[in-house]
Amino acid sequence: CLEVDGKTLVFSVIDVCVVSKSITDKIKHEIETKYGIPTQQVNLLSMHSHSCPNGTTEGGFSGVSKNDLYLKKVTNAILDTIGNCLLRLEEVSASYQIVSVRGFYSNRNDKSAPFDDEITMVKFTSRRNDLCGMMLNIPAHSTVLGPTNMLCSTDLIGAVRKKVKDHFGTNVVAMMGAAGDISNRQYRQGDDFTELDRVSSGVFNQLIKDDHFSDLDVKSLTCVQFDHVIDYDNTIFFDKYRQQLNETIQIIEDPRTGVDQRKLSMASKSQLESKLKRDHVHKPVFSKYFDLGGLRIVTFGGELSSKFGLMMKRKDPTKLTLVMTCCDDHQGYFIEQENYGKYYETIATDV
Repeated sequence: CLEVDGKTLVFSVIDVCVVSKSITDKIKHEIETKYGIPTQQVNLLSMHSHSCPNGTTEGGFSGVSKNDLYLKKVTNAILDTIGNCLLRLEEVSASYQIVSVRGFYSNRNDKSAPFDDEITMVKFTSRRNDLCGMMLNIPAHSTVLGPTNMLCSTDLIGAVRKKVKDHFGTNVVAMMGAAGDISNRQYRQGDDFTELDRVSSGVFNQLIKDDHFSDLDVKSLTCVQFDHVIDYDNTIFFDKYRQQLNETIQIIEDPRTGVDQRKLSMASKSQLESKLKRDHVHKPVFSKYFDLGGLRIVTFGGELSSKFGLMMKRKDPTKLTLVMTCCDDHQGYFIEQENYGKYYETIATDV
């Protein structure tokens, strides 16, 4: 929780794969009822590890139905955590450091393509010079662990979060940045917990290599929400979907297809079959913008490509910009026009 200019701003990262707007709306209403914090100032983000639990979407996700008992447990944990935070609020100063991380993840479709390699760490320090908490903004998918893993895990972002927490001795809120096309795929040496430790340790070691935190001026809070509706006749794309489906099946049936490619092709097959069942697409999407003086935060309910994230980060170099995705909803991938039809991300989205 951050209280700025008399207004409370909440960022709560839920260790689940995805969460839908219908669910976050209900949780936000409970937060507003109990603590009086306006829903627009509450941000509920999913960790989006593919090894995290599901069951937090209204219509189900990846074959897992909504689990009311689990949702109640999650809601109560969020309410209790916010209550504890509000009781322990104290005046702090903020500082930040941006670290370029290389050698462990990249644009997952093209290793040579540009991508956002910047992890941002934000520290909050009390007047007593005690570290009160940190924010960690990581533009990378938590997909180190492979599809045969049957254990729940927060994967890459969660593993880095724990290492940062242990190192600095404070609570860390870690969220995914604009990472719709970023993962460790091009640097993968395995897909088990040994590989997860290798990758997370490598990232963490780069984060703590230097200590060059700069002061961050946080002095006001303005919040704006942008809404848009995507609406189109999906039947006009059916022929294209059928062609892509046939090509995908051929890849799956080819014995020469590698493990990663087969996994992507199986997911693409499922997405294309689902698209052929929908005649019309009507999809409300939204984004929120928070201006806190020297800090800008953009939240988005889907998975943005790193190009969009970099565009927002570079818009005003005089301010620090954090882009937080998978926030308040799961709206799918948002990829730049020039890459449409080339990669899985454009198959797996209604946008």
